[in-house]
Amino acid sequence: MCPSAAPSSAPRFDRRLSHSSMASDVAPDDMIVPLCLDEYEKLDGAVAAGWGGRSLDMLRHVQQHRDGVTLLFTGVRPFADAGPEWTGRFINARQIRVGRLSRDEVTPLLTEPIPDFGMTYAPGALDAALDETQGQPYLTQAVAFELVQHMNEERRTEATPDDVEAAVVQGLESGDPYFANVWSDAGSDGQSILRARLADEPLPDHPEAMRWLVENDVLHADAAFVVPMAERWMRERARRA
Repeated sequence: MCPSAAPSSAPRFDRRLSHSSMASDVAPDDMIVPLCLDEYEKLDGAVAAGWGGRSLDMLRHVQQHRDGVTLLFTGVRPFADAGPEWTGRFINARQIRVGRLSRDEVTPLLTEPIPDFGMTYAPGALDAALDETQGQPYLTQAVAFELVQHMNEERRTEATPDDVEAAVVQGLESGDPYFANVWSDAGSDGQSILRARLADEPLPDHPEAMRWLVENDVLHADAAFVVPMAERWMRERARRA
């Protein structure tokens, strides 16, 4: 294979994209077919390798010429931060930020995610889960999953604050890639702010990094941590460093 040739994954991706977009041809006229690319940032590697641009061009073609298809990109960065390869092709994309859920939104997800859920919370347990996750969608799901797993292993149906703590500890472990990604995306300036915050030292003056930390629900404007689980993970990381 010559250096400029696309890897075998490139034609496979293009074929799947083509087949997915053609679903609109057999769908009812009033149906919109959503085509979702989760963690779209991983295509950056393909773009850097020289073949991803073709796939992005195909996505743009679908957007422009397939009225029955809607493209959905999910990721941790907006196109503005992804660079001109994305903004130049998807200039009309509408950005919808998924932020933290309110307590009123989270409570039914934890207490009745499905009909006849069967698990209940002892006094203080539900508040413990809400306090630790602060409605951050990924962490809420992670703690809920670990809690159900834990309760199944214990063969009990009423979760206590201690059970929630066990689920949080396991969630910190299973969610390590998420926390590591937040730490990496904060960049060197953001990391220096976080280190200073953890050490109760004066914060360095990095306004752009501080803006990113606030916008991404890592810190409040007063530099307090937004999500206790994230603070716990970062304190443990600092302790091991």
